[in-house]
Amino acid sequence: MKQITAALMILPPVFMGLAMVFEDAAAFFAIIWLVCAIACLAWGIRWLRTRRRLAWVCMVYALLQFALLSLPFFLPPRVSHG
Repeated sequence: MKQITAALMILPPVFMGLAMVFEDAAAFFAIIWLVCAIACLAWGIRWLRTRRRLAWVCMVYALLQFALLSLPFFLPPRVSHG
């Protein structure tokens, strides 16, 4: 159980990094990142009654991932003055 939780917490930043490196496939990696974050949230909800601390860590982490994913929609675009 701890291994799955660890994997669900490691995979979203890995896929986000891949999206930044491989800009041509950014949408693909962003979708995988979102799926991993949803899986982490579902995993946390599933184990909320038996493994409380592990479940809360996973759920908070997933919500943080959703906040990071929505950040570009709230920040103004950068404009180069050149």
